Amino acid sequence: MQQESLLAERPNKNQETPKGGLDYLNTSDLDIDFSKPIKQNSYFPLMIFLGSTLTLNIFAKGLMAYCDITPLEIVYARGVISVILSMIYLKKNDIYLFTVPTEKSSLVLAGSLAGFIAVGGFYLSLYHLNIVDAFAFDYLSMIATLAVDYFLFKTSLRFFQVIGLVCALVGLLFLMRPTYIFSSDPLKAPFVTGMVAGIVGAIFSGLYGGMLRHLFSTVHLMVLLTFAQFAMALFAPCFVLIHFEMRDRPTTYTFASLLGLLAVGTLGWIVHWSLALTLKEEKVVGRVYQFKYPLVFVAIIADLIAFHAGISFSSILGIVLMGVNCGVGFYYMYFASN
Repeated sequence: MQQESLLAERPNKNQETPKGGLDYLNTSDLDIDFSKPIKQNSYFPLMIFLGSTLTLNIFAKGLMAYCDITPLEIVYARGVISVILSMIYLKKNDIYLFTVPTEKSSLVLAGSLAGFIAVGGFYLSLYHLNIVDAFAFDYLSMIATLAVDYFLFKTSLRFFQVIGLVCALVGLLFLMRPTYIFSSDPLKAPFVTGMVAGIVGAIFSGLYGGMLRHLFSTVHLMVLLTFAQFAMALFAPCFVLIHFEMRDRPTTYTFASLLGLLAVGTLGWIVHWSLALTLKEEKVVGRVYQFKYPLVFVAIIADLIAFHAGISFSSILGIVLMGVNCGVGFYYMYFASN
């Protein structure tokens, strides 16, 4: 028997089209318990998602640190290249792009804009902060997504998971370093900018995750992600042009920087593709985001070796507290079924 495809196929004209256009997910599956162990079919795409996310962001940090590439140029390159690859993917797999129900179109547009702000906020944070701090603030997107899941979709949480979320919020306070923010240090501006951008990006990432959760029972995930890529490609140039005017010298692209942008765009598409495969099994965006936490420790090594950046004690304490929340997630991942 032919294995069930991961893709939503083009509906046959002689058959009745499922309500909503695509019926590759059972809507009853959306009412699930967050504490259930991760499905075995999710391991491989989840590992691809985590690995490509880490590689993408280290590449992006290198381009910004050594090639004078701005965050919005990263967003623009990622959007354009991802759109091209997504259109090829959708065409090859016979998936309609415009399958969004009319009543859901405004939500898709708002979600795509939220996705653009989330990605832009993260890269602006990565530009001003160490990789580890930017990753830690990005981890807050899991909290924002879970809040959307819990209040809008009634996803169940257990007592120890709530404790983990509280620890993550306390960890956020340490990451914010309030004594430093309100000090008179003239060098604090880049940190404050990066912190605000990271938090705003995480909040909008949570809203975008909620949009995905609300729509992926009726619209193919790769279609939803492609609209977000369109938003990156359309909105980023406006801000890029503004940033060009603020520079004291014209931008020049070396061959290495162009290759780096190409790599960033390709890795960005792989991130979306693997996220779609993972969410097809897991269906809870916040649950997938939770397992991005181990990337923080790899980021510490990257900061020390590649960018010669130190890490503050306050950041370490905040990361450890956030790790309590991730530890609860890993416990349910491996032992909840026992």
